[in-house]
Parts: sequence; C-alpha cells; structure tokens
Amino acid sequence: MRSNPYHNWQHVFDVTQTLFVLGMQSGLLERIDPLERLAIVIASLCHDVDHPGVTNSFILKHQAYIFDNYGINADCLEHHHM
Repeated sequence: MRSNPYHNWQHVFDVTQTLFVLGMQSGLLERIDPLERLAIVIASLCHDVDHPGVTNSFILKHQAYIFDNYGINADCLEHHHM
C-alpha cells in the first residue's frame, strides 16, 4: 500500500470495522449468506488498494499514470480500483 496521509492501513481497518458494526446493528450480516459476507469483508479490505492519495481532478489535470490506463474519464480512480 502506498504511503499517504489518508488511504493507509488505519483507513482500511476503519472502513472494515465500520462496515462490520453497521452490518451487525442493521441485521444485514445475519440475512445474507456466508459467501456474501466474505465478499463484503474482502471488498472493505481492498477498496483503496493502490490509491495514489490524490483526487480524480488532479490525475486528469496532470495526466498521471492512471489517466494513461483509462483515458479521459472523470472517474479514473474508481475504474482503477475495480
């Protein structure tokens, strides 16, 4: 994981913990099957893998490496994470 002030392992843990608490309090995790629970946990753990710590606007303005992979698109970070 890249070193940046926000998208780091603490953020990963925070998102995963928040998802778990909300899922338990709402009863969602009890209503879905184990494979769906696993998918939610995996998604929360890796939702920002390789996030460069800059915005889509910055990437488009400076034509960063992610821009080269996805072309002119306001959501290049979202495509990068899929």
